[in-house]
Amino acid sequence: MTIMIEDRDPELLALLFSRAVRGLRAGAAVPTGLTSDPPPLGGTPGDPPSGLSAEWDAAWALRLEHLDDLDDFDIEGRGLDAYFAAWQAAQDALPVPWSDRMQEWLDSSGYVDWVDSACRRTDLDIRPGVLPALVGAWRRGLRTVTLLPLTGPYVLAPSPQRMVVSAFTWSSDEEMVGALRSWTGEKPPQPDR
Repeated sequence: MTIMIEDRDPELLALLFSRAVRGLRAGAAVPTGLTSDPPPLGGTPGDPPSGLSAEWDAAWALRLEHLDDLDDFDIEGRGLDAYFAAWQAAQDALPVPWSDRMQEWLDSSGYVDWVDSACRRTDLDIRPGVLPALVGAWRRGLRTVTLLPLTGPYVLAPSPQRMVVSAFTWSSDEEMVGALRSWTGEKPPQPDR
C-alpha cells in the first residue's frame, strides 16, 4: 500500500498566506485559522484592493479543480520527461497562478519561514488508530492526502484519488477516521460555470 502525504502544495500555501497577510474576506468555506501566524507585510498594507477576495475565491477553486491533473500519470511507463512535458502543458492551459500574480507578497524570507513553520507543526506519521480506515480508503482508490496548515476541521475530496484535509483533521484520530470512512473514491459533481 502506497499513499502520498503531501503537505507543501505551493499554490494552496501561497493562497492561505496571502489571505492571512492581506486580511482577505474570501467566501470559500476554508477555515481561517493557520497553524502558524504569518509575519506582517512590510509597510502599511491598508485595505485589500476591491475584488481581491473574489479573485482569491476563484484562484482557490481553480487550484482545487486542477489539483489532481496528473494523479493518473504513469511515470514508470511513460518516463519523467513525459511527465514534465504533461505538467508544463497543464500549467500553460491555466491562467497565471495566484502565486505568480501576488509575487511581491511571497518574495520574502517571511513567507519561506512561515511555510516551514506552518508545515513543520503537523506530524506526518500515520497513527495506529487511523491505519485501518486509511487502508479501507486506499482500497477504494485513495492515493494522495494533501494537508493544509489549518486549525479548524476541513475535508474535501476533489478527485477519485485525492483527499484534502486540515492539520486539525489529520491530527485527530476521530476526525481523520471519520473523513476516511466517508471518502467514497468518487469525484464530486462540478458546479456549472
